Amino acid sequence: MPSSPCASTFRLGRSLLRRGSNPSKPCHAKLPKSMTPLKRRPRAAKSGSPQKENAPSRLSKDWLLQWLKARPRALRSIQRSDEWRLRTYPSKETIYSTPFSQVHLVLDPETGEARALKMIRKMAVDLYLKRKNSTLNFSSEAEVMRALEHPGIVKLYEYFETDHWFCMVLEYVRGGTLLDRLNDGHIPEAEAKQMFRSLCLSLKYLHDHDVVHRDLKPENLLLDKAKDSTSLLKLADFGVSRKVTPAAACTTYVGTMYYIAPEVSTRASGDAKASYGKAADLWSLGIILYMMLSGLIPFEQDLESSMADEQWKAKLFLPGIWRQVSEAGKDAIRRMLVVDPDDRISIDELLDHSWLAN
Repeated sequence: MPSSPCASTFRLGRSLLRRGSNPSKPCHAKLPKSMTPLKRRPRAAKSGSPQKENAPSRLSKDWLLQWLKARPRALRSIQRSDEWRLRTYPSKETIYSTPFSQVHLVLDPETGEARALKMIRKMAVDLYLKRKNSTLNFSSEAEVMRALEHPGIVKLYEYFETDHWFCMVLEYVRGGTLLDRLNDGHIPEAEAKQMFRSLCLSLKYLHDHDVVHRDLKPENLLLDKAKDSTSLLKLADFGVSRKVTPAAACTTYVGTMYYIAPEVSTRASGDAKASYGKAADLWSLGIILYMMLSGLIPFEQDLESSMADEQWKAKLFLPGIWRQVSEAGKDAIRRMLVVDPDDRISIDELLDHSWLAN
């Protein structure tokens, strides 16, 4: 059976690329008869449209190289060796390191720009997924991130894996985490409002694309500027994020203590029918805003014990630091910290709230 034009094109392109940067090296690919150029009458140029000069023709080496370069690198997941990783992305600085993962400051080998190389131990991931009985994997995070394009979301440039690591080359954000900023104390309300609004816009983008983050916390929020009152927040770490629809809600217990919503805690207590969705992110936002404005965690003990106290909401804003916070700011927190997810404020309603709208 004769080969198809698509297969012939691929073989020709591969041979052209093998020639490398030496144009004198012969190309051994023969053009099949089915692709022999036809003699056609030159097409007349349209009036007012200048002819492009030096434009590479299709199937030429330059055209193929331009096409490959234009493809988003984040779309190509490749098996690499650890030696290749060390040679291509040598660490300039270790940003943080845990038994589970590491993040290093590296340079893009093509542009020289700073990047963050996130490395996750394969063995640790396997143990975690088995313990959680989860279907998530490393590619789940990469699949979510590569589809996102928003200035308030950390950008994914490339992902690959080695024998021991899952690796992602990410946008390097210089300002540190929101948790680092909160270690210096609470944030003045005007500054907190600006930062929090940028976070809400990023979350709206996620929810508009039916993505639930499921692990919003200060450690996963990055400041674009260090020690600057005009800093904005960037959303990072999509390790447990997933697409959600009315027919496919979340059912796995994931997240971090102090930030998980009541409906997620219900799932942890053994209710097999319990499910949750985008509203869980809004509860986490309420906890984060509370911490930004007060420097305190609203629930010192586990969530169920806190909810057992009928006066828990009245005790949220005890005198002290909260005297300096506007009633509109406290109302925004109350609207997010609603136990019933059906009554909880949505991200669109939150952006229209008087505290953020003014």
